[in-house]
Amino acid sequence: MKIYVVGSLNMDLVIRAPYMPENGVTISGEGFMTNPGGKGANQATAIGKLGGEAYMVGCVGEAFGDELKETLKGWGVRVDYVEKLEGVSSGIAVIVVVDGDNRIILDAGANGRVRETLIDRALEGAGAGDYLVCQLEISQEIVRYALRKARQKGMVTVLNPAPAAELLPGILENCDYFMPNQSEAEFYTGISPRTKRAPKNARRRSPGRE
Repeated sequence: MKIYVVGSLNMDLVIRAPYMPENGVTISGEGFMTNPGGKGANQATAIGKLGGEAYMVGCVGEAFGDELKETLKGWGVRVDYVEKLEGVSSGIAVIVVVDGDNRIILDAGANGRVRETLIDRALEGAGAGDYLVCQLEISQEIVRYALRKARQKGMVTVLNPAPAAELLPGILENCDYFMPNQSEAEFYTGISPRTKRAPKNARRRSPGRE
């Protein structure tokens, strides 16, 4: 069984600061680090760690592109369908940490340039019973196309709706498993699943079940 992850690859740039500076003010921070991430790459890494046959499908740029691909390969993820684009950065998350709280600035970079042709090429060798896993850190149009293409091939389709956003028509119709976390479930249903009964109520009110 092959598992194709269509989604984002980011490099996190993290630094700790004593406080958030005011406009025009420069302060000293510490503990700077880079950390490969992105919701798509994280999913592919998790699958690789568990011994699954994972294929990452997405785009990186000139900055950090090679490092992001090598990190995935180190966890056993196939990167045949990770395209490196010129003239654009990889996806970037600039993260400032103050007393354990995060402030994050995202640049989609190459994640915003995933095209249908890449999906076609990646899924050419996929078949019935293989899995497609998506999130929402790339274009919803591409997510919708990938889900529809996978369903046509008899694949099992999975959507982690993160970050939460209003969904385009046609996404849920081709989604076998819709897997929100607690805050995302509240976004899509208006119900906070904090009690034993609440998740069942949320499920009844989930998108596509009205």
